[in-house]
Amino acid sequence: MRLDGHAIECRINAEDPRAGFRPTPGRIEKWTVPQGAGVRVDTYAHDGAVVAPWYDSLVAKVIVHAPDRPAAVDLMRRTLARTRAEGISTTVDVHRAILDDPAFAEAPVTTRWLEEQFLPSWLDD
Repeated sequence: MRLDGHAIECRINAEDPRAGFRPTPGRIEKWTVPQGAGVRVDTYAHDGAVVAPWYDSLVAKVIVHAPDRPAAVDLMRRTLARTRAEGISTTVDVHRAILDDPAFAEAPVTTRWLEEQFLPSWLDD
């Protein structure tokens, strides 16, 4: 098996990142996630779908694949820029901010980077 390229996955949750990632159940009034070459979307969401308060807040997994990390980051940025989930709050904006952060682009991040470095500065904005 030959591995090539770079993949990035963003888990889109019905949560409000600026409120401690509090779940935001409700009806999805409008749902749009662009798909195409290098983009995979695993979701149950559609216009009118309900995010119930009793279950996991995961709405979609958006996965991109490109020849290298910079191309994958760019593809995910473009995909998330055109993603819409009206009627609920989602984690799309925090994913977009992470992708724009220089530390993420340079890839020296660790599993603790999000909560120790990124979120404190992002929440202050």
